[in-house]
Amino acid sequence: MVNQGSITAAEHGTVALLGGSVRNDGTIVATLGTTALASGGQITLDLAGDGLSKLTIAQAALDAEVANGGAIIADGGQVLLSASSLDQLAATVINQTGSVRARSLVERNGRIVLDGGDGGTTLVSGILDATGTQPGSTGGEIAVLGQHVGLTGSATLDASGYAGGGQVLVGGDYQGRNASVRNAEATFVGRDASLRADALDIGNGGKVIAWGNQVTRAHGTFSARGGPLGGNGGLIETSGKFLDTAGARVFAGAPIGVAGEWLLDPIDITIQVGGTGSSANAGSAPNFVSSASPSTISDGDIEAALNAGTSVSITTGNAAALANLGTSRLRQELSSTRLPAATRL
Repeated sequence: MVNQGSITAAEHGTVALLGGSVRNDGTIVATLGTTALASGGQITLDLAGDGLSKLTIAQAALDAEVANGGAIIADGGQVLLSASSLDQLAATVINQTGSVRARSLVERNGRIVLDGGDGGTTLVSGILDATGTQPGSTGGEIAVLGQHVGLTGSATLDASGYAGGGQVLVGGDYQGRNASVRNAEATFVGRDASLRADALDIGNGGKVIAWGNQVTRAHGTFSARGGPLGGNGGLIETSGKFLDTAGARVFAGAPIGVAGEWLLDPIDITIQVGGTGSSANAGSAPNFVSSASPSTISDGDIEAALNAGTSVSITTGNAAALANLGTSRLRQELSSTRLPAATRL
């Protein structure tokens, strides 16, 4: 099924393109409603009176694929792109190269979910916009999920809001503990990708997560700033058993408020003085492969975040306590660069 035209639903309406293979190259508008693109063998769409329909894929299809190269707009509503493939070797089941917009309105936040299922790869190189730019509105929700999740090129995921940031979840939620959010096996964020959940006026920064059960390579820009006129910084997490954050730019500061946090949570990590961190593939091609060597992070990347007003916390293994780093303490303790599992800085 392919849409190359223009489809507009009435307010609170639903636009659904369902089939074995689904592609949108045109324009779809469903203000305060739902746009759903889904590929699978058995698909159920439950229509709700408020326009926020629920999508379920109960059975996979052999060559399931969903692609968006056009524009989807559902301000105050939700956009759902979902695919479930029987082919575990399928390269990509969701490919988002176009523009998806579900901006928050005062009456309701926007929501964007891309889900490639337990065995699928979800790739994003386009725009996912769940911002809240109206006075009083907050950022919405963006979730990009699948077995493998890759943000490549100049992918932009933005859930910033006038009165506070929303949430951007890539590969999972906080420490992979949210049972309602599918955890990726591997997550890749390229160096030119941008993930934001800033407060734009007065309010707290939101939540930005990049999670992979086995490996997370996070090289892009991550931002959850507090509002320039007041509010605290938010939470940024980049975690996985093997973690590569070489070159990441992290901002969770607050000009008038309490600094936010950057959390790193691998199995084992070495803080490397004067180096570049893990041997990263930080370019345009996603790398979902782990490494036999322990994770490393450059002291320069940590200090850059600290100097930008972001607190940095590192926990390894199953440690319950976080290593809260301050600039002066960091400089004192960098002579001991090895951080074994369950050891605090």
